[in-house]
Amino acid sequence: MLGGVGSEVVRVSSGSKTPHMSSPNPPSETSRNSVKNIEVVDRGSDWEVHVAGKPVFLVSKKTYKEDLRMYMELPPPNGLTQDEVDEIIKVIEGKVSESTTAQEAVATTQTAVVEQPQQTQPKQFGVVIAEIDFENVESRNIPKLASELAYNFITQYNVKWFIVKDIDTGIHCWDGKRYRECETFIYEYLETNYSFYKMDSYKIRRGALLKEFIIAVKGSTRYELTYDHLAISFENCILDWKALLNQDLQEAFRGHNPELMIFHHIPHNINKDLVHSLITEFGNGLPIEKFEELAKQYTPKTYEAFRTWAVDKWILLYEIIGAVLYPKHIKKAFLLYGSTDSGKSTYLRFVEKLIGKDNYSSAKLHFNSILDIPVRS
Repeated sequence: MLGGVGSEVVRVSSGSKTPHMSSPNPPSETSRNSVKNIEVVDRGSDWEVHVAGKPVFLVSKKTYKEDLRMYMELPPPNGLTQDEVDEIIKVIEGKVSESTTAQEAVATTQTAVVEQPQQTQPKQFGVVIAEIDFENVESRNIPKLASELAYNFITQYNVKWFIVKDIDTGIHCWDGKRYRECETFIYEYLETNYSFYKMDSYKIRRGALLKEFIIAVKGSTRYELTYDHLAISFENCILDWKALLNQDLQEAFRGHNPELMIFHHIPHNINKDLVHSLITEFGNGLPIEKFEELAKQYTPKTYEAFRTWAVDKWILLYEIIGAVLYPKHIKKAFLLYGSTDSGKSTYLRFVEKLIGKDNYSSAKLHFNSILDIPVRS
């Protein structure tokens, strides 16, 4: 369904009581309050707050209490009540406590060839009002209107509709670092412009406009991906694995560019100078003794932790990280086993922090349903 309360996102800027529109992303890491039906989503420097029957609210992590109180001033039914604000604060404080515990658990680890994370993040998609001549009667023709909106949308967000071997992978938008799936954002974009231009007063049907809009977007942005892409984005550059393995150092590290089809972003810098010097000196065959020397020099705490956890197999933990950062299936699986408190979960949290929350998923194994083995409670 296009529009509705569920698609509206309201945010109060710091130092201002004027709400403006922003765009939601699909929920990732959430906390729920089943009684009040409140959901809080971690969005980097912000909290995204979902309350049943109301718009989605964005509040700063630094000033969320003040921001929430500002939302109490919005007129019904969009404004928050005091009880809702109190419940939201409880949920946020619970998430802060959980996050602090997780950070303490991985405090002894640092990334291997990756430097400390920067504060900059790939930009979120925010709705920008399209520039269309709506006063012109001809512009209210649905196909023409959809075409103008599509042109603005494609230009603003560097949109591409990727097709891989005749498989539709969805509409993607460039966020400054890589292409991200943004098909759901289309609804937010169209609804915001629909409301801004008061299109309902001209009896322009949402459904018909949406259909024509998607046709116009896909008709202008189809892009056939015909090659095996081996590049990923870091905070400070794009790493092309194919060029790196071919020791083509000029092409291995490049600036962020929407002309490059990048889909994975690692939220850290990579030490380009170190990688460059190692490739120049050793090619693709780094001796284990040299690797251990570098591990002690650049990641001493990580090295000590890995030696404690895996003893003589410590280098395998580094190799797993390398495999995770390589954007191609290696047709292997890694199984961590050991006694309680032997570092398994801490290592997994470390890898998750390294690659970023957009690059992994998790699921519990249910051996009883696979092997018909009863599970003890």
